[in-house]
Amino acid sequence: MDKRRRDRKKRIRREIFERDNFTCRDCGWQPDLDGWDGVVPLTDGYRTLTVDHILEKALGGPSTKENFQTLCDKCNTKKSVHVGRLIRESQDAGIDLEQARRLAAIRLGYGDLI
Repeated sequence: MDKRRRDRKKRIRREIFERDNFTCRDCGWQPDLDGWDGVVPLTDGYRTLTVDHILEKALGGPSTKENFQTLCDKCNTKKSVHVGRLIRESQDAGIDLEQARRLAAIRLGYGDLI
């Protein structure tokens, strides 16, 4: 990845964190910002703040600021596992991948985003 792209990703990440008040939108966890230099990960050694797609890329979600949210890595992982399980269940029932993605988005309450 070239430097400009990396810098842009860092800037967008910080904008999302600031917009969401450096708070996980699922569990409400906030890292201690004292001494944070804007570069190192925001972590307490147990959780790390991340930027996540609201409507997952796997479900066709765009990579836009409006579709990003701040989550801690624990909540992000929990959400990803749930999305994957919903898609697999639909596929196991004989539904093609594209339709499985749509059904998962609807079951997660993101039907208006697809």
